[in-house]
Amino acid sequence: MVEDYLNGSADRGNRTNRLKETIFPEESIEIVPSLELSYSPRIISSMIRMQKPAQRLRFLVTNMIDYIEDTDTAVEASENLSELLSSKNSDESDKAAQFVHNLCKKQASRLGLASDIEVIDGLKKKIVSCKNKNTKAECISSVQHISKGEQGATNIVNVNFIPILLDLLSSNDLKIVECVISTLDNLMYFVNQSRDIIRNSHGIEKLVEQMDRNDVKLLTVVLNCLHKLTFNNYEAKKTMLLSHGSEKVVQILRQYTYEKLLFAASKLLKVLSVCNKPILVETGAMEALHSLLRSGSPRLVLSSLWSIRNLSDYSSHIADMQKLLQKLIELLGSDDEHTSICSMGCLCNLTSGNTENKLAFIEYGGVQAVCQLICERVGQEEVVEPGVAALRHVTHNNHLAQQAIDIIIQSPLLSNLSVLIRGQPDKMLPLIKAIVGLLRNLSMISPQCRRSLMLELGITNSLCEIFYRTSKGISDLSQQRNSIVSVSSELSFIEGVRLDDLLELTLAALQALAKDNLAKKIISYENRLLQSVVQMVMIKENSVPLHRACLGLLAEMVEYADCARILEGEGFNTRLSELIHSTNKAISTYAAIVMYVINLNKPEEYRNRLNGEIFESLQDKLATLEEDDMISYSQNSDNYGSQTQLQATVNARYQSPRVSDSSKFYDNQAFEEDVNDFPRKTTSKGKIRQKKPQPFRDVEL
Repeated sequence: MVEDYLNGSADRGNRTNRLKETIFPEESIEIVPSLELSYSPRIISSMIRMQKPAQRLRFLVTNMIDYIEDTDTAVEASENLSELLSSKNSDESDKAAQFVHNLCKKQASRLGLASDIEVIDGLKKKIVSCKNKNTKAECISSVQHISKGEQGATNIVNVNFIPILLDLLSSNDLKIVECVISTLDNLMYFVNQSRDIIRNSHGIEKLVEQMDRNDVKLLTVVLNCLHKLTFNNYEAKKTMLLSHGSEKVVQILRQYTYEKLLFAASKLLKVLSVCNKPILVETGAMEALHSLLRSGSPRLVLSSLWSIRNLSDYSSHIADMQKLLQKLIELLGSDDEHTSICSMGCLCNLTSGNTENKLAFIEYGGVQAVCQLICERVGQEEVVEPGVAALRHVTHNNHLAQQAIDIIIQSPLLSNLSVLIRGQPDKMLPLIKAIVGLLRNLSMISPQCRRSLMLELGITNSLCEIFYRTSKGISDLSQQRNSIVSVSSELSFIEGVRLDDLLELTLAALQALAKDNLAKKIISYENRLLQSVVQMVMIKENSVPLHRACLGLLAEMVEYADCARILEGEGFNTRLSELIHSTNKAISTYAAIVMYVINLNKPEEYRNRLNGEIFESLQDKLATLEEDDMISYSQNSDNYGSQTQLQATVNARYQSPRVSDSSKFYDNQAFEEDVNDFPRKTTSKGKIRQKKPQPFRDVEL
């Protein structure tokens, strides 16, 4: 029967030749060389110009005829090929498999076979029952060819071919394994349903086993398959981790230099780094990725940067990251926008909570590079937000912070940020939060910068406006829930930022600015802000950090003008008495300062009794008070006021030099570790929102 099909194919070939002779009769005419014709030069020139286009047209038409002929052959042959493949006569079925393999080598005939699901099912049965290795290899190769189109891939999945293909991965024949892996890659590309089938058939574990081979091209396809299987699927990532696939990916990055393989490995690592961060960091993923940044392949560099950025929030504790920081600073000047954005996000995370990285960042010119990039792309939030956050980190808690602040002051950065902060904060909360944190650090350390921020840029007014908007947002959300917005409430997040955190940070920035009398005047204007702060202190359900920030600002403002009179409202003294006994040392100390000052005009007997109550409640706390637990007012403060008086009294009685000698503000670690608030994953259904790739959000794309 197979011979009949072959003979029929020869007849169809003759028909094709006759069709070509009809369309191109000049090819069948024997040209007589001795025939001489006279043509004008113009006609000859036109003929020469038309010669190549005519040849191209003839070639295209010929290919079309062959294409149609191949398709017709495959469609006619496929009607009974499935029966031939299932024939009990092994010789006949082997010849049919060979015939199918020959048809699959051409695109047109392959498409004809791909539309016949019975032929594909026949190939599946032949692979299962065949004992001839060569015939089985031909059948698998045919399936691979058929899977190159969407229709063929769909039919392969529909006949439940995938479990058989996965079983073939254990074959000792490398060619069979290559064909199977290529087929699986094609199936996952065209048919999304195939990914779930492969996962449920233990395909990830079987593909991870293939990562031990030493064939770079095969490994590239294997990693591409694993990338498709693990993308946006937590269980698949977990399976990959349990199969030790993550460690093998890192090993591939270290061992090979083939660009396509490294690119596939970095893409897979980018997906795995969303949830397997600690293990990947421990296995040396950051070091392996760092070496790829020196590659001459732009796509490999960018893919590696995304992986580094995803892992960077778990890598700030790693030692000897200075060379990586230096390379990232260099990449900030890249012509590729995505490269510079991703480098900025990496620098932001790596400088969080790591003093050595902060110092390296400043020494390698990171402050200048970031300031320049922000000013050049001031309209791009994905550049400005991580850049400002990185500057906030390096202007805090390191001995080069003043040097970084001097560079920032000399650049046009602050004027650009003052424009941004006066924009629409309710629509750019992550950016606003980063800017407010940087302003807090600048105001806290540099009196010169504090005065410049207030007089020239109007920052104090902008911070007051942010406070009003944020507190109003919290009030509106509370009404929606008909209760106080809790820390865990989903409604307390807007654009991934907790409003309580932004409010606390704004109050801390105002407290730092309030060391200047001009800022005190602006803050106390119409008493509106102070009254709002008092109300927040009165609400017991508010968070401890928010209470601490409110009391810190009140402690700085309490002696200015009529602030003490405002704070003497009904019930506030009682509330302060409760807060003095707080387990939080900063809250209890702030409450004591405020209570002491607002009662200065009371009778002496009342003040003495009050002071005794205050000091009795603070006695244990003051004995263990650390620098990071309390704001200590520097000697450059415009007004010492009650703070100095209270500290003098405390020192005279309890000999606690830590309170008076400290030269740093209370260090709120949450201000620096805002990276922990990202990625912005808090949504109504607990899913990651993908509005656009953000510098702080883990990215798999």
